[in-house]
Amino acid sequence: MAGAEAGGERDAADLPGHARRVLYDAMAEMWPVLYRFDEATKALYAKTAKKFRICRVGRLVRTGPDGPEPPRPSDVDEYGPTKIHPPLLEDGTIIHAE
Repeated sequence: MAGAEAGGERDAADLPGHARRVLYDAMAEMWPVLYRFDEATKALYAKTAKKFRICRVGRLVRTGPDGPEPPRPSDVDEYGPTKIHPPLLEDGTIIHAE
């Protein structure tokens, strides 16, 4: 990533396509060997891996031995936290979106 930060070319490992290829290779080739899948399960994982060649991650929470990690300086959040509950007034009145 240093090359990208300096305005140079990005490494292949920095590109989203690389992440998709790694996931595909893991599901289609590495997991079957690691977990000793039978031929039917190998075929199922290879077929399923093709469906997941395009994947997007909206949010990611890193966890460690002490629980969730705080945001890192390199983390970019253009949207802020997602509101999952309607806002409340101090008296407990719920404000519904219109």
